[in-house]
Amino acid sequence: MKRLPEPDKTIQADVLVIGAGLGGICAAIQAARLGCSVVLAEKQMTLGGNSSPEIGVHPSDAHRFHPYMAATGIVNEIIEEAAWRQAKTVTTWRHYSVSPLWDTILAEKLKQAGVTLLRRHDAFAPEMSDNQIQAVYLADLANWKTVKVAVRHAVIDASGDGHIAAQAGASWTMGRESRSEYQERSAPEKADRVTMGSSLVALVRRTSEKVLFVPPEGTPDFYPGYGGNLDFRPEPDDDLVFFFPTETGGDLDTIEDEAAIYDRLISHLYSAWHYVKNIKNPKETENWELVWISNRVAKRESRRFRGDTVLTQQDVESGRIFDDAVSYGGFAVDVHHPKPENPHYVRINYISIPPVYTIPYRSLYSREISNLLFASRLLSATHLAHGTIRLQRTLGVVGQAAGAAAALMVRHACTARAVGQQHLRSLQQTLLRQGASIPGVAAADPEDLARLSHVAASSHIAYRDLFEHADFAPIALMTRLGFASWAYPERIDRICLNLQSRATVPVPLVLYVYRCQPERPYQLNNERSKEIGYVSTNEAEWGNDWHKASFTLLLSRRYTIEPGAAGWQTLPVQLDVGRKDALNDDDRLLFVFDRQMDLDVWVSRQHHPLVRLLRGETETDWLVEQGMLQAYLDPAPPWGEAAQVIAGTDRRWSTYPFPAWQPDLSRDPEPTLDLTWDVPVTIRRIQLVFDGLTRAAHDMPFECGKRVSPQLVRDYTLELYDQAHCVGQITATDQFRRLACHRFDPVTITRLRLRLVRAWDSQAQPAVYAIRVYADE
Repeated sequence: MKRLPEPDKTIQADVLVIGAGLGGICAAIQAARLGCSVVLAEKQMTLGGNSSPEIGVHPSDAHRFHPYMAATGIVNEIIEEAAWRQAKTVTTWRHYSVSPLWDTILAEKLKQAGVTLLRRHDAFAPEMSDNQIQAVYLADLANWKTVKVAVRHAVIDASGDGHIAAQAGASWTMGRESRSEYQERSAPEKADRVTMGSSLVALVRRTSEKVLFVPPEGTPDFYPGYGGNLDFRPEPDDDLVFFFPTETGGDLDTIEDEAAIYDRLISHLYSAWHYVKNIKNPKETENWELVWISNRVAKRESRRFRGDTVLTQQDVESGRIFDDAVSYGGFAVDVHHPKPENPHYVRINYISIPPVYTIPYRSLYSREISNLLFASRLLSATHLAHGTIRLQRTLGVVGQAAGAAAALMVRHACTARAVGQQHLRSLQQTLLRQGASIPGVAAADPEDLARLSHVAASSHIAYRDLFEHADFAPIALMTRLGFASWAYPERIDRICLNLQSRATVPVPLVLYVYRCQPERPYQLNNERSKEIGYVSTNEAEWGNDWHKASFTLLLSRRYTIEPGAAGWQTLPVQLDVGRKDALNDDDRLLFVFDRQMDLDVWVSRQHHPLVRLLRGETETDWLVEQGMLQAYLDPAPPWGEAAQVIAGTDRRWSTYPFPAWQPDLSRDPEPTLDLTWDVPVTIRRIQLVFDGLTRAAHDMPFECGKRVSPQLVRDYTLELYDQAHCVGQITATDQFRRLACHRFDPVTITRLRLRLVRAWDSQAQPAVYAIRVYADE
């Protein structure tokens, strides 16, 4: 290794994080909150990576394709703050943003956690010993000085290109693997150096006068990129619009040729704006001007490093749940390849839309460098898997996992690999305790005193209530009729059906039960129509595959209905169906009753997310519509019960399960929930997890311009009791966080009461996912 310069300054740190994209920021905050001394070095002046005010790309994740799937943890905490403070540029579509407040919020979060932030510091060389990074040299670009960061335990490379990891000797690849290397169905026959390209974000605005646009000399003839705003026709209320019509560089080296890629992008952007303004829509855009272009490319792909596990297309498309899962994804396998007819431009290809899958810890560290972790798109994955994990919010959760792992390396003086081999459960439980979510892993924190309590509430919305209060009316069973249910227990003993017989003799009633089990777990792009009953939907919908071929018959049973029967009838089923897949709305049951002209059943047109009304079939599809059949399952699946707040799940992953306490506000306007202990406990901290997740990504506050989710609990009180005596009270008003944490001096109690006052929208249904109680701070 070349001789390194004598540093002008040396800094000691437990953990060094390189790169202040969302992954690096979440990694630094998490490690610092867990007691580590952390230095975060960022080459640029602004924070956020592709989401920074210099670039402006909106942070996305699996929620774009899966209901309720917004990332939680530190990245959600940041986005909640940004929504609350309206740190987003107000434009048409409210998509991209160049708000300077975004950078400010990121810096504040780092400072509050105790992270030493070094802006304009470029990491240029590692100092190695025994396959460990002992120090990293930084160029202070503002002062032309060299800073050495001596690293006691861990380096987290969260940069875009991974220069330090590569110089340290970590193995990496770039481009597309051959099909034979990982047996990926969509890989090319031969490996090549093709990557996804880079883009530029621009802003155009309406002015009060006509504005000319004369393209610079050398601007190429217009050629369509991937669409963007090429049919830009401003609406009357449009004043400021993001313009991002092209991508290029996948045919070049996105590291070595970055400057050439930027030049090509500028020429493409000028060409596209010239086409829109002077050729395609000159009248509509005569008062519009190109006002801003990012001075940095938004890069999608460069190096990918090798860990002990390489995430593949098969892993994501099968929805694999790894034993060492620390994060998750579900965005489309979205790859952008150069167009064969013109490699300067790209074609976007949604190869598939995978189910929710997990990201293993073994893909977050280097297989060669014992103290090197990854918290960005550098992590160990193939080119195809990279197409779905590279989203910024997804990588924010990855970064939080890397930061928690680094803290365990500090605590146990161990390698990154040893964390997974010896401290995996601690890593996963730490992440859950810190607000992150891991599919397949329930919270089982031995320090959570709430798990030892008894739970009771003043009210809750029960599953049975759903089928009692809707507006039902009788109809004759003139065709096959039934219902689809997203909620069901592992064993169904009976179905209760409200019916009336008009027959004078006994008549048969035949029931069929099906489970949706599609041949493949992933979707293809535009394969399904939008879901029934929802105003806002995601780019892909799950749970609306009604092809009969996707359903497996579980049971066929014949019942006899006596003449004059009226009211609720109990139909024995005694069917073991197994556990509902909590990650996938496709997993649902279909209960179909054969036509029987002598019977009336009760139907409502009201929509409820747990059920749909089936009304007949075609040769290939079930005919399903908005509505409900007045029928319910017994035993009842969990729904709204107070005990769910200590059950270990603090979010929903799909329509059902919804593992939360839901008070019945129609009968109980100020509901309470009590945790009671048999013996006194001394506590110093209470964590509450409220429901703030929306079904569609577009309805989350940061996406749609709201400050907070309407159903989020706004005001509440915590009352602390020792026997019958109130020994403390905490009142929260105008709180806007999903995860609310209260710290206080030690107090001994036998009962904790949560009193809900109101949600942000008085018409919305609030819910509480979890209550956790700790003796430490």
